[in-house]
Amino acid sequence: MTLHHRFNLGFLAAAVFVLMSASARGVSETFAVFLLPVSKELGWSRAEAASVYAFGMLCLGLFSPVAGKLFDKFGPRFLFPLGMGCLAVGPILASQLEALWQFYLCLSLLVGFGAAALGIAVQSALLARWFQQSLTTAVAVVSGAAGVGVMIFSPVAQTFIDDLGWRNAYSSIGLIVICVGILVAIAPWQKISEGRADLRRPKTEGRHSPTSDWTFRRAVRSRPYWCLSAVHFLTAISMFAVQPQVVAFLIEQGTNPITAASAFGVSGISATCGLLIFGIIADRYGALLSVTLSYSLTISGYLLLFMMTVSPSNFLLWAFVISYGASFGSRGPVISALTARIFGRGRDLGLIMGAIFLCMGAGAAVGATMGGVIHDLTDGYIMVIAWSLTAICIPVAIFWTVPELKRAATKY
Repeated sequence: MTLHHRFNLGFLAAAVFVLMSASARGVSETFAVFLLPVSKELGWSRAEAASVYAFGMLCLGLFSPVAGKLFDKFGPRFLFPLGMGCLAVGPILASQLEALWQFYLCLSLLVGFGAAALGIAVQSALLARWFQQSLTTAVAVVSGAAGVGVMIFSPVAQTFIDDLGWRNAYSSIGLIVICVGILVAIAPWQKISEGRADLRRPKTEGRHSPTSDWTFRRAVRSRPYWCLSAVHFLTAISMFAVQPQVVAFLIEQGTNPITAASAFGVSGISATCGLLIFGIIADRYGALLSVTLSYSLTISGYLLLFMMTVSPSNFLLWAFVISYGASFGSRGPVISALTARIFGRGRDLGLIMGAIFLCMGAGAAVGATMGGVIHDLTDGYIMVIAWSLTAICIPVAIFWTVPELKRAATKY
């Protein structure tokens, strides 16, 4: 295989990952658009509605190590079509449901597994076989596709709801995913899985350089593993307390439903831009600068959201969408690239990344649940914002105060 051909396969893998990420995140996040119509028809409280999203994020986290292990053992040819199938079947079944527990099974369990199987934790393990110096940027490009998925799926879902009702809208989304799944299934995964030969060889370049001898058991006994897990967990607690309620919040502030869904979609494309920008910053200037800037942007977004509760305006709306959206998910590629560089590209990398990503899912579940509960208890969003603002300050402090993580984030 020629060098040119090898690189073409690497970029082909990234292109297919773009489709997968857009579908997985797009389908998962449409629940924010469905939240009000489904809740009104089925008589759910906000906490009950948010619990479906929360359990889905928990399943995403819990299944991430499972997906990583399946990837390490069976490869992408088995895992990725399976994930696309679950991602399609979940919404199709949801169109026929009535009880809350049924939504847990279809939208939380099935879609959660599908998103984990297609998730950035597994994708990063494969991208690490093709990209080295530009790994953060490569992961950011693929992760950024998730924002494009939100931008596309959110207004499409709202249009389907307005024209067809929420049940037929869910069926239509499932059919779209099936079409994408066919493209994923026919990709040359066996050749893509081989990666670049020079990145399969162990390398030793100093004390903090990656080696391929990290096992999962060794990784979980290290401080960097738990620091990265804590960063994922606390960041997700903060972001997902707000995320599933954004569309409902905007509508309750007087925004037209289609405008609210479109604004939510714009936050997705803003996230794509943010992922690319912060990924490039991390590759060129270090992860520490990248995460510090992105966390600062998140804090600014929360302050804008608080101002909207006092005096809503279109300026504040779009300022929030851009600032909050640009920081959403921007830490993920940095953490994935740090994981690959700290723990190497060995046989357990998929499992290690999946286990760290589990904490993101658990944090998202806690955040979404608490966001819904706090809203119901206070009948508003101010305390939800305060909860999120408090939680987001801790991860950036971890990057700055834990020596091993600060050193690795500065070095690479």
